[in-house]
Amino acid sequence: MKVRLAIFLFLIALPLLAEVDIEFRVSQLEHQMLQVSAKNATSICGANIATSLPEVDGKGWFVFGEVLRWCAKMDGTEFVSLNRLALPRLKLMPCRGSMKSIKHPFDWGIRGGVGCNLGHNKWNGLCRYTHFSTKGRKSLSAEEGKTTLIPLQAAIVFMIPSIPDRFACSYAHSRNELNYHILDLELKRGFFVSGLLALCPHFGIKSARIEQRQNTHYIGESYDWQYSEDDLEQSNVFSLNSCCSRGIGLDMGVDSDWHLSAAWSLYSNISGGLLFGHCRLKHHAWWGYKEPYRIDLVENRHCWMPSLQMQCGVRFARYNKKCTHHIAFNCGFETHYWWRQSQSVLMIQAHKSKENLLWKSEGVGLLGFLIGFRWSF
Repeated sequence: MKVRLAIFLFLIALPLLAEVDIEFRVSQLEHQMLQVSAKNATSICGANIATSLPEVDGKGWFVFGEVLRWCAKMDGTEFVSLNRLALPRLKLMPCRGSMKSIKHPFDWGIRGGVGCNLGHNKWNGLCRYTHFSTKGRKSLSAEEGKTTLIPLQAAIVFMIPSIPDRFACSYAHSRNELNYHILDLELKRGFFVSGLLALCPHFGIKSARIEQRQNTHYIGESYDWQYSEDDLEQSNVFSLNSCCSRGIGLDMGVDSDWHLSAAWSLYSNISGGLLFGHCRLKHHAWWGYKEPYRIDLVENRHCWMPSLQMQCGVRFARYNKKCTHHIAFNCGFETHYWWRQSQSVLMIQAHKSKENLLWKSEGVGLLGFLIGFRWSF
């Protein structure tokens, strides 16, 4: 009798237990749907895509830094033309040879910044600063009876009183310096588009300051007779060209991560910017070591500064056991290109009574390797 009563009570309570279990499952499902759902600007509800940026149970800040090993590729640094023909003293043509420019070595640079999780739809904001500086130099000497050097950076013709039209020189030395400063304020939001591929569009404000300076020294050709003191002073010609560009504008691009495993991934980044700024050009040229400037030109102009940056490499990232910290290390290849940033103005003196100006506007390229880290806490 007791067994029958127990079975009867169990059958009565079974629907009640099932109803409680269904309510619990429904409440769990509602909670999960709130986590993965989102409303767009038109109040339409849809799925919320999982973020690909690190999320830690901490303060929501992150710091990052990179060591750069770059090489500058600059156009417009040609300072002398190497003529393969030995020219007569007063004859400039024919000119058969090649123009010689400055090649920069690989130098060190740094990049670092700080960012935070903004708390709005998993967007991140960051501030990043990049600094790179490099110097390059080159010297050439003419071979007597075989080659002739024709100056390209100095507009002053080597005016020896006894030889009024002397264009060639026997020695040329040029030194170029580049200082590169970039400041970025950026917003980004990463999300997975598949199980292994993540994209992270970003946009922001970019500020740039690019400084260039080229010093060139020419020594006139040697002749059999003895120079006077004035002739020796005038046989040394110096030229100084500088360009300082400053601008601010918009920059946008997209990052991608192809996850090979939970820790390893291949990453890439491509972005472009358009800045508007001010460019200050200077051109100085003079004779001798004690002479004042014979040519002293300063030009101020406003210009657009388009740029393109690309990056690719490999990244290793891990969380700690409590998910309160996230650390990532990366190494890769990077290249930058800026249009119209190697500018100069030269005065060409074709005849004694006629002077004109030559404007040059070339590009500046940077390429090399990087090693960096990011720590989220």
